[in-house]
Amino acid sequence: MNTYRPAASFAIRNGCQPMGRSTLQPFDIIEGAQSPVHPKVFVIGAFDSRITFYSQQVRALALVHALQNQGFLRDGMRIGVVGGGAAGLTAAAAVALISDATVDLYERADEVLPLQRATQRRRLDPHIYGWPDVGSDDPTADLPLLDWTAGSAQDVRRDVKQEFEAVVEAVAPRLRVNLRHGVTAARVAGAALQLDFRRDPRPGEAPAADAQVPGQATFDLLLLAFGFGLESAQQVSGVPTASYWSDAGVPVAEFEGRATPRFLISGNGDGGLIDLVAAASAHFDHAGMIREIVRQPNIQVIFERLEAIDARARAAFVLGDGFDFLGVYEGEILADLQAMGLVDLVASRLRPGVRLTLQTLRPEAFSIETATLNRVAAYLIIWACQAGGQTEFMHLHGDDLAPVAAPAAPPYAAPLWFTCSDQTFGVDAAIVRRGPGRSAARQPFSDVLGDFDAAHKGWLRLHGDGTIVPELSGTARDVFTAAARGIGLPPAAHVQRSLIARQPKLVRVQPAGANLRWSGDLAPDAIGAIWDTGANAADIYVPAVPAELGPVAAALVRLALHASHATLVADVGDWRGFADALTSASAHAEHLTPLTIQAAAMGGAARNPQNSGDVALAQTLHRALDRWMLDAIHRALSAYIVAARDQGNLVGFRAAADLRARMGQLWDGWRAKFHAEPALLDRFLRLLVCAEDDDDRIDEARVVVGPRKLLMVVRATAAALAVAAAWQDTAPRGERPGNLLRPMAAGNPWHGHACAAELIRREPMAIAAASFIWRTHFVVLSQLSTPLIIETRAAAGLADVDVGQPSLAEMDGAQRIILTLDAEFRSAAESSLPALTALLASVEADHFMRLRAAVEEEDA
Repeated sequence: MNTYRPAASFAIRNGCQPMGRSTLQPFDIIEGAQSPVHPKVFVIGAFDSRITFYSQQVRALALVHALQNQGFLRDGMRIGVVGGGAAGLTAAAAVALISDATVDLYERADEVLPLQRATQRRRLDPHIYGWPDVGSDDPTADLPLLDWTAGSAQDVRRDVKQEFEAVVEAVAPRLRVNLRHGVTAARVAGAALQLDFRRDPRPGEAPAADAQVPGQATFDLLLLAFGFGLESAQQVSGVPTASYWSDAGVPVAEFEGRATPRFLISGNGDGGLIDLVAAASAHFDHAGMIREIVRQPNIQVIFERLEAIDARARAAFVLGDGFDFLGVYEGEILADLQAMGLVDLVASRLRPGVRLTLQTLRPEAFSIETATLNRVAAYLIIWACQAGGQTEFMHLHGDDLAPVAAPAAPPYAAPLWFTCSDQTFGVDAAIVRRGPGRSAARQPFSDVLGDFDAAHKGWLRLHGDGTIVPELSGTARDVFTAAARGIGLPPAAHVQRSLIARQPKLVRVQPAGANLRWSGDLAPDAIGAIWDTGANAADIYVPAVPAELGPVAAALVRLALHASHATLVADVGDWRGFADALTSASAHAEHLTPLTIQAAAMGGAARNPQNSGDVALAQTLHRALDRWMLDAIHRALSAYIVAARDQGNLVGFRAAADLRARMGQLWDGWRAKFHAEPALLDRFLRLLVCAEDDDDRIDEARVVVGPRKLLMVVRATAAALAVAAAWQDTAPRGERPGNLLRPMAAGNPWHGHACAAELIRREPMAIAAASFIWRTHFVVLSQLSTPLIIETRAAAGLADVDVGQPSLAEMDGAQRIILTLDAEFRSAAESSLPALTALLASVEADHFMRLRAAVEEEDA
């Protein structure tokens, strides 16, 4: 028999110090959720210190398992669950799954999980609030019931709702969902518990003035998952604020046209800190913010200090003392954040000219009740704003925030004006994040809760960290997993998608009259998805010989060559020689593997057909793949330029901050031109991987451009940008010869060739480059790390350059300058932009000296 121990008994243990994090025992879980008024009334998470979608699910599962384990939950009982959010939905499904009880779920909205249906821009991540704990970056909730994976709030809601509906169907009719049922009261009714509610009228019923009718129901046990309630529309009088769970509540880029966009964020809970980051960001991406911090190289060096800081802050919180997170972070982790490039990275993401005001009730900007990751993100924003020169941050505290009329002579234009702590300030937008009111949410349940709030605070102090990020015991997990398997519950939605995703993407290309017919899972302009990291396999069906496809044949070889798992389903005899000539036997690149070609039945790829000419289709395919390469280059260069991060040694040389800054400015311009002019991008990439500029063999070079040669392409692009930074106004060129153009103050412009080819006519670059007839004025050979000197005009092939031979006075650079990433180049680039400029000036002067000597020798 179970002995009823009221939750109020925890008041006598309030002097205990918090224990370390541990999995709570079933009787601990029951005591933390049990009402002091009635032993069969339980509250799920409404008064805990950290409420997340995932933590509420864990609390619900842990409580339901504990109720079964301790004998509270028995077959044949009637269970009432109030609230159709994460906790209520999970609790109702769990009870119905592991018992033979009848469950009634009450939700006042017209759908379950109503909060999450309104936002695509808010992200739910199951474990990230535990960062930097091990496993906090795992995107899968890994729950035995109603499981999900990180994503937008709408996407998570869709998956969990789908899984809940599968449980309802599997246990029918024992689990009933009562929508648009607003519970108005709960009371003890003899041996039972009674709920009063108002619902929509049924046919023939006469509604009351509020268009609803009253109703009652009695239960043996109540699970209250009413949450915090909704935010007030005007938490600051006269200042309407969209809900956190609305896309309209996310600060957006509507002030981009203003020189100094100003934002007020009132509140420093997790929602307030996230919106502080959003308001400060030029283009807020919640998932991207998380990735940039948790995956920053060397971020682990601050983990122990963060955990120690949090422990001190929790101790201060228990004593009722404040804790200066800003000062402590500055003294203990700022230097490391700067060293790893995270401060510079965040600064580069700021909304230009942004002015932020954070208003809090207490003097401290941050609270230990928030997630460490959100505090670190907000701290980076604050520091970047304060140090930026063109941006500002101000922190005000007090309970006197109020809107006021604009000053008679305002110092700047602003539509909203406020006063707080004797300061008057204006903003373009105000975001109030003070959280929803618990008192209104709990009010209908006062008769069955009593002083639960105070008792629960004592329980929280007793168990410390074990209540902040709740954990589900292995025993509980096994119980729910076995029960789900026992009734044949289908896998979670994200697992089903994963199973589907492992099926290969299917594409089919074949002649159709005078055109080609393309069909399958991906449209031609979306074919780059096959190159994505982790992309599923691809089967490319080609019931035709290469000659029948024209230039599309080479595009398909390029697509299959660079995909991680792609098979060309075609006649091996027809395709092997053609494909090998472009891949394993390429004249331009080494280490290209033969394509996987196999004969097989061709089916299942007839969806979404479209017809087009071979030239147009080939162009669409190559442009889609070129865009993929441009995005990949941009990702690598962005990390390098902003934070000097060269993961995988793609760039291959170090650059000083001023040189990287100039390279970044140039890259922004180049990238914009590449997006606007696909033909320019095509030429630039082709000549990066190929020394020969032959219009009759363009496809041979195009096939080499892809993920397998990304390192050489990124390195060549970075080297070209560094040279362009020193040689002002150098930019991509879209005509022969070369792929770069350098305007000259006097004389004809110089043509340049940025090249990272591994082979020249099947000869290694290091051997062939000196004798190859380059057709541009300068060449940047990023694959070579030693000087390459051409001593004579004859060896340089001067007569082949389409420019007249210069006189000594012209010095317009008709002979080639060959630049490599040699020791001098690397040293100058690492030193500064002026140092690299001086080096290239000396190379240019030496070039003209050699040219002068060669001309004088011929004249003699």
